[in-house]
This record gives sequence, C-alpha cells and structure tokens, in this order.
Amino acid sequence: MRRKKRIGIVLWALVLALLFVNACLIRYTIEDTAKVYVEKNITRIIKEANKVKLGEAKNNIIFIVGEIDRQKTIKIIREIKQIKKSKYKEVVIYLDSEGGSAFPGFAICRTILDCRKHKDVKIVCRHAYSMGAEILAVGTKGKRFILTDFWPTVMIHHTGFYDKEDKRIPQNELSEIAIAVLNYIDKLVYNLLVKNTGQTEKTIMEDMDDVTYYSSKWAVEFGFADKIIPYK
Repeated sequence: MRRKKRIGIVLWALVLALLFVNACLIRYTIEDTAKVYVEKNITRIIKEANKVKLGEAKNNIIFIVGEIDRQKTIKIIREIKQIKKSKYKEVVIYLDSEGGSAFPGFAICRTILDCRKHKDVKIVCRHAYSMGAEILAVGTKGKRFILTDFWPTVMIHHTGFYDKEDKRIPQNELSEIAIAVLNYIDKLVYNLLVKNTGQTEKTIMEDMDDVTYYSSKWAVEFGFADKIIPYK
C-alpha cells in the first residue's frame, strides 16, 4: 500500500514537473517570438534605407521634425549615412518631435550610434517626446543641446498600441504576444536610456510607469541632454 502511495506521489510530481516545463517553453516561445518580430522590423527599415543610393551630402544638418514614421525615417537614415561618408566632421540634428512608431525610432537610434563610431552627432533639441527622447539621448555626450522653453521639452512613457482614433488600447484587451512585444520594446528603451543617461533601470522604469515630462533644466540633470542654450 505504501509502495503504491509512493508511486502515486512520484507520478504526480512528474506530471507537475512536465506541466511546469511546458509552461516555461510556451513562455519562452512567446517572448522569443516577440524579440524576433521587433528586431526584424527594426532591421528591415535599416536595410530598406541602405538600398537607396547615396548622393553627396549638401550640408551636415538633418531635421527630425514632427511624427517619426517609416518613410521619414528612411530619408533620415540616408542623410545620416551621406554625412558619415562626407568631408564634414560631425552630423548636426535639429530635433523637434512628438515621437512616433517605435520601429522607425529605434532604426534612427541605431544608425546614430553606428555613426558615432566615426563622427560626432550633435543634437539641438526643442521638443523630444516619446521616441524623440531616445533619439536625443543617443547623441554624442557633450553635444546634446536643449533649447530654453516655457513648455516641457522631454517626455517618456511606456510603449503602447493605439487604435484608429489614436487612443491607447488597454493592456487587458491585447493578446499575449502583443503584450510580449510591448515588454521587449520597453526593455530596449530601458537599456538605451540607462546606457546614455546614466540613470538606473529602476529610475527609468518608475518614470515610464506614468507619462513623465521634463523641463529643459531637469532634462539636463537627468542626462537626456548636456547643456541648455537660449531659444531665439
């Protein structure tokens, strides 16, 4: 009787172990799929921009103004690469953006980081909201300038999906894979801002838990920018 009881306990333990392993495998598959999906979309934009034949850079100034979308991003990446190959000693970006799609935004950030291996990337910013804040942060340290303004100049928040009316879709209405995609994008944001602002991941996460706005002074203190310059 005792032997049968022990066998029963062992079998139950095996069943529970198999269920646990299966749950872990499902979780790994979802998270891995989300990672592949995000990385593939970012890489696809960069590759698409690389297919465009580079002309000669007429100057070293690039404007990132308004919403960041795919088409605008391809043009910006092409311009960065043109200046990277040119005689100019640095790339100068004027940034005044309310943010936009995460995939194009990260494609720009990665292009800037690659360019920084060869030339400085100076950024002059009026407003940098959402993905715009990440673009500001990846400029060359010491050359990230922010304009004096009465309005908040930088804003960060958690990544989200939006409907046709530009309203954020509640997380409880999203699929498990959609949530995994958002979590992976947020992870990319944490890593990028930790590395380029000097803040801890905990601080970044706390500020992203809600929509957080920064004045010019606070943006410099936080590490998004290096110096405030007068707005003329």
